[in-house]
Amino acid sequence: MNNVFVIGVGLIGGSFVLDIKNIYPEVNIFGVDINEENLDEAISLGVIDYKATYSDLDKADLVILSIP
Repeated sequence: MNNVFVIGVGLIGGSFVLDIKNIYPEVNIFGVDINEENLDEAISLGVIDYKATYSDLDKADLVILSIP
């Protein structure tokens, strides 16, 4: 597992990927969110590594859907 994508970078999605990062520190975490500020904050907090879009999902080894 190299690329994990989380759709919806909020409290729940962020919690999932932080746990994944603790277990697999070498994994790349990509965030997809309609709110660009959420993505910027998630990068600054170290929750995700990169911003992504729906068209990037073909690169995912795992997708976490975390939207209401």
